[in-house]
Amino acid sequence: MNALNASQAILPALERTRDFLFDRFHWLTFLKLTLVAVLTEGVAVRLRYSFGSASSAAAAAPPAATASSFSASAFLSHWLWLIGLIILLGLPLAVYLLYLLTRLRFAFFHCLTHKTHQIRPAWALYGEQSMRLFELMLAVWAVLAVVAGVTLYPIVMRYLSITSFSGPAGPMDYTAIFAFVVSAYFTIFMLYCVIWLVDTLIHDFLLPHMALENLGPVRAWEHVQALLMEEPRAFATYLAERFALPIVGFMAISIAAAIISAIVSGIMSPFVASMEASVRSGSATGALVAALVLLPLAVLAVAFAICVSLCLGGPLSIWIRNFALLFYGGRYQLLGDLLTPAPAAAPRVPPPSDMLDPFHPRKN
Repeated sequence: MNALNASQAILPALERTRDFLFDRFHWLTFLKLTLVAVLTEGVAVRLRYSFGSASSAAAAAPPAATASSFSASAFLSHWLWLIGLIILLGLPLAVYLLYLLTRLRFAFFHCLTHKTHQIRPAWALYGEQSMRLFELMLAVWAVLAVVAGVTLYPIVMRYLSITSFSGPAGPMDYTAIFAFVVSAYFTIFMLYCVIWLVDTLIHDFLLPHMALENLGPVRAWEHVQALLMEEPRAFATYLAERFALPIVGFMAISIAAAIISAIVSGIMSPFVASMEASVRSGSATGALVAALVLLPLAVLAVAFAICVSLCLGGPLSIWIRNFALLFYGGRYQLLGDLLTPAPAAAPRVPPPSDMLDPFHPRKN
């Protein structure tokens, strides 16, 4: 296929996403594919309902904290054991989820490149490649966790130090707080950019070589590095648009989700308010009826929120992946051949002379 720059790959990615999702459309297949896309790309939107009355939504104000309760030593002495317990229990689960996510990325890559909706057969094809990438991801995320810990530790300690002197017993230094907020946001943003860049290089460029050629991470990176050196400006432009376009798309679907939430809340609020009135009336029968009605309603609200999240975030996630595939497919021939297979050879048409009647005399 022809090499496309980042801007030229946007519209073909939209067309490919439309064909992938809506060709032979089926609701269960659509929800399955969008769920896989949201899990692999991490793009989702959440609906927020406000059914209850304003009085029930108001919460009691927490008690005022003293300076000693926010000190660094008090924080560590009270909560360090809990942080350690969460890490100890959550680390095995996080490692297992990382393996599942890595294998799911290979399966979804196969579905998009081969235009198939079958996840299970694709899941079984890339066991060896998934394990190689999983081992690489473990090492990469371990290094990134150390970098994040070293980077964020001074910020946390500084935050605890500032809050310990900005309570009711101490004055607030607004200049120091403003400087801290600016430096903290800048540091966190730079850390996010580093993590995003590493994950994008692995997911967008390294994974296709490992999937299609069964290469190890080192050999695959050599191929990626060679392509990066050939067109550094094109890849830099791609990375810039790859960073910005999902943010713009997420803002758009967030606005759509807010509109849907407002409509649903406006429709359901009077009904929920009447049920709340039945509960507050003190009647046992009214409370029982309200509970029987509100419980299924809550389940339906959660199901509806998940469905809307998939319907909005799923197509955006698939478009992001198609955008990456089309850009890199123009530079990686094996991937480009899968995305735009060569047209079938036309049947041979005999020349007109062979179609003549053998007994018909030919003109000189």
